[in-house]
Amino acid sequence: MDMVRRLDKEDFADYGRIQESAYPQFKSMIRQDFYDFVTSSNGMDHYGLERDGVLAGLYRYYRFEMNVAGRMLPVAGIGSVAVDAPYKRDHVCLGMIRQYHNLAAGEGRSLSALYPFNSAFYRKMGYGFGTRMYSFRINACN
Repeated sequence: MDMVRRLDKEDFADYGRIQESAYPQFKSMIRQDFYDFVTSSNGMDHYGLERDGVLAGLYRYYRFEMNVAGRMLPVAGIGSVAVDAPYKRDHVCLGMIRQYHNLAAGEGRSLSALYPFNSAFYRKMGYGFGTRMYSFRINACN
């Protein structure tokens, strides 16, 4: 059974192994990610999905505010989404994205931001970008 939880310092070794597996081109930068992981700055947390007690994937969760039509609204962001090699094609990423949306909605963050590595991959999950543009008007309640 899958369980998504906030990661802590005990997950340090698994964090690095999964990041290096998912992003081999950034191996030199991952050491800085290790430092960021251990010293997690305000507004950023790390979450991981465990499958049968083994960490199968992880992501960074950002909390920030965005100016929308002159009003500052709380926004959630997701980044550094990584899935361990044995769990590729097992819907681990989809499970993490769903949990991310539930977490953001639970905190009252109705907007989310994603910087995708592969737009077609995330388009299948409902994210949209490109030439098609939709305009939404949101009344902020403060």
